Amino acid sequence: IDHFVDTIFNEWDVDYEKGRDAVLLFVSRRENEYRVVMGDAYPDKLRGRAVGVIRRVLVPAARRRHYSSGLRRAMDAIYRRVVKPHVIQKKKEARRRPRRGVMQGP
Repeated sequence: IDHFVDTIFNEWDVDYEKGRDAVLLFVSRRENEYRVVMGDAYPDKLRGRAVGVIRRVLVPAARRRHYSSGLRRAMDAIYRRVVKPHVIQKKKEARRRPRRGVMQGP
């Protein structure tokens, strides 16, 4: 399953820069397998948070056969705990970088 999910993620019709910030949550009910694949712009700390969400939210919901609500809650938690902090950090970094073509004084 890992190879299959990696192939889907890598062949997504997304350019490289957007793919660095992408997140793919793969769920296979039949095999009871869950994977989260993230672009390489995400730091390890946020990757760990995403895996934690899967373990704490999605897996218990699936065990109770609450697939739909578990998936919705997991995606919401991944957005709030992983994607949103990543976007905020990128915006902070972008503000700190000098703009192209703008002269900065001493």
